[in-house]
Amino acid sequence: MQVLPAICKDSKEYVPKVTYILAQLLKLDESDDNTPTNTLSQIYKEDPVCTLKTVFNHVSSTDDATEREKCLQFIYKKIIKMEEKLTSEIYDLLLEEGKKIIPESDGTEFGLVMPYLTASKLTKTIAGQQELVNLVDEKAEIDGSFDPLEENGQNVNRVMMCVDFALPLFNANVESTKFTKFYCDQILPNYYAIGTLKEGSTLQYHALKQLAELSTHCGKLENPSLHVVQIFDKLKERLGHLANPVVSTHLQIDFLDFL
Repeated sequence: MQVLPAICKDSKEYVPKVTYILAQLLKLDESDDNTPTNTLSQIYKEDPVCTLKTVFNHVSSTDDATEREKCLQFIYKKIIKMEEKLTSEIYDLLLEEGKKIIPESDGTEFGLVMPYLTASKLTKTIAGQQELVNLVDEKAEIDGSFDPLEENGQNVNRVMMCVDFALPLFNANVESTKFTKFYCDQILPNYYAIGTLKEGSTLQYHALKQLAELSTHCGKLENPSLHVVQIFDKLKERLGHLANPVVSTHLQIDFLDFL
């Protein structure tokens, strides 16, 4: 593999084919010091745009979860650290391809790509913030039915991970109303079912904490009184088990603002 960067440097037409092969071999790497990763990094330095486009094409075309994960790790953990090669074209490519990946991503892939998106130029504008919230909305599937026991609780983990990424994006111009309503209509009625999952008590607390934070930027609900009893019943029950008065007070204040 040591000769591949030299070949690609002299003959750029080989970059796509060599990159495609190396992208498949990334799953054999056990650390960033192994040969496929280093070789692909050298080729990237010779032709960044072609290399990235080829790796992204492989991510979108393969059904191998390990290959997808390794390729995204290479891009969003290693490539973004090569500041000298991150031109505006590369930034835009990472952004646009990342947005395409999110809807079909699994939890690991989502966790690799979303931090880049939420640190990107999209967060500098209201339109960009709303676009990211819409991406999270789609991934969390808050328009669909919600079963907390689906896939051994992975449904709950997916929603909560999505909301964790969305929370910093909400503000006076980008409201959290849709997410708040989902938590009131779907999460709270399934509160006890969530408690039966592994680490259920932690998930229950996290759900209440997220709802409290979502309420900060919640807009007008059609009939908030429908949710008052559920919220206060669950809140009083949970606060009775909390030993941290600071956290308790924080939750109380946020919920009172909401109501």
